Amino acid sequence: THIRLRIWERGAGIALGSGSCSCGAVVNGIRRGLLDSTVEVECDGGSVTVQWDGLGAVFLIGPVEASFSGTMSQG
Repeated sequence: THIRLRIWERGAGIALGSGSCSCGAVVNGIRRGLLDSTVEVECDGGSVTVQWDGLGAVFLIGPVEASFSGTMSQG
Protein backbone atom coordinates (compact mmCIF):
# COMPACT_ATOMS: atom_id res chain seq x y z
CA THR A 1 0.00 0.00 0.00
CA HIS A 2 1.19 3.53 -0.77
CA ILE A 3 -0.07 6.95 0.36
CA ARG A 4 1.02 10.51 -0.38
CA LEU A 5 1.10 12.77 2.69
CA ARG A 6 1.47 16.54 2.81
CA ILE A 7 2.03 18.11 6.22
CA TRP A 8 1.16 21.64 7.30
CA GLU A 9 2.98 22.78 10.42
CA ARG A 10 1.37 25.77 12.10
CA GLY A 11 3.76 28.69 12.12
CA ALA A 12 6.17 27.04 9.68
CA GLY A 13 4.11 26.04 6.65
CA ILE A 14 4.55 22.87 4.64
CA ALA A 15 6.95 20.42 6.29
CA LEU A 16 9.16 18.06 4.29
CA GLY A 17 8.13 15.12 6.45
CA SER A 18 7.19 13.93 9.90
CA GLY A 19 7.53 10.49 11.42
CA SER A 20 4.71 11.19 13.87
CA CYS A 21 2.35 12.36 11.12
CA SER A 22 3.28 9.41 8.91
CA CYS A 23 2.60 6.92 11.70
CA GLY A 24 -0.64 8.62 12.70
CA ALA A 25 -1.95 8.69 9.13
CA VAL A 26 -1.20 5.00 8.64
CA VAL A 27 -2.73 3.91 11.95
CA ASN A 28 -5.86 5.91 11.12
CA GLY A 29 -6.04 4.32 7.67
CA ILE A 30 -5.58 0.81 9.04
CA ARG A 31 -8.23 1.32 11.74
CA ARG A 32 -10.68 2.50 9.06
CA GLY A 33 -9.93 -0.55 6.92
CA LEU A 34 -8.38 1.53 4.12
CA LEU A 35 -4.74 0.42 4.37
CA ASP A 36 -2.73 -2.77 4.80
CA SER A 37 -0.41 -3.35 7.76
CA THR A 38 2.65 -2.16 5.81
CA VAL A 39 2.44 1.19 4.01
CA GLU A 40 4.91 3.31 2.07
CA VAL A 41 4.34 6.96 2.99
CA GLU A 42 5.57 9.50 0.46
CA CYS A 43 6.19 13.04 1.77
CA ASP A 44 7.77 16.07 0.09
CA GLY A 45 11.14 15.20 1.64
CA GLY A 46 11.16 11.49 0.83
CA SER A 47 9.51 8.19 1.65
CA VAL A 48 9.33 5.99 4.74
CA THR A 49 7.64 2.69 5.49
CA VAL A 50 5.24 2.37 8.41
CA GLN A 51 4.21 -1.02 9.83
CA TRP A 52 1.49 -1.73 12.39
CA ASP A 53 -0.15 -5.05 13.19
CA GLY A 54 -3.16 -3.35 14.79
CA LEU A 55 -2.17 -4.24 18.34
CA GLY A 56 1.27 -3.19 19.53
CA ALA A 57 4.05 -0.85 18.52
CA VAL A 58 4.09 1.16 15.30
CA PHE A 59 7.34 0.81 13.33
CA LEU A 60 8.80 3.63 11.25
CA ILE A 61 11.43 2.44 8.76
CA GLY A 62 13.47 4.68 6.49
CA PRO A 63 16.74 6.44 5.83
CA VAL A 64 18.31 8.82 8.33
CA GLU A 65 20.47 11.83 7.65
CA ALA A 66 22.15 14.44 9.84
CA SER A 67 20.51 17.82 9.34
CA PHE A 68 22.52 19.89 11.83
CA SER A 69 25.76 19.80 13.77
CA GLY A 70 26.79 22.29 16.40
CA THR A 71 27.83 23.00 19.96
CA MET A 72 26.15 24.73 22.87
CA SER A 73 27.79 26.85 25.53
CA GLN A 74 27.15 26.13 29.20
CA GLY A 75 26.25 29.70 29.92
